[in-house]
Amino acid sequence: MSSANIYRFFPSRAAINESICDRFVEQTIHLAAAVARQDAPAHDRLRRLFKLLYDERRRQLIEEKHAHDLVVAATTGNWPIMSVHCRRLVTMVQEIIEEGAEAGDLSVNDAVEAARSAMNAFSPFYHPVLVEARLREAEDPKQGLDQQISFILAALGGYRGL
Repeated sequence: MSSANIYRFFPSRAAINESICDRFVEQTIHLAAAVARQDAPAHDRLRRLFKLLYDERRRQLIEEKHAHDLVVAATTGNWPIMSVHCRRLVTMVQEIIEEGAEAGDLSVNDAVEAARSAMNAFSPFYHPVLVEARLREAEDPKQGLDQQISFILAALGGYRGL
């Protein structure tokens, strides 16, 4: 297909990049949603979700460097699709927290704020620039991952050890 033909479907190069990036972040959302729907206590689903998010970001960097670079550009450039992606993840975490609070697995006063705080606390293991730096500089790129997840779960009142 010629580049002229591609531009019949996309108004600009930026629109093409955004569409490609959206496909990669949508894949992560799809995998995360499968974890969120599992029949397991909230603290287990959150632990699995956070590990999945880190593993996907790491895999993307190693196996799909071009996609990782596009996600970095989208994140650092504040593309709207990344805002949507982050809101969807926070909502997913919020729903798990609400279910966990109802079941007595977690203890929070405000699930919305707890979800935002949990994702902020997890950002060293999910932000693409920070994950790339971790992989480049750390002997063990997963160092601290389990501890950070346990810290987040403890803050949510659902610490279950490593």
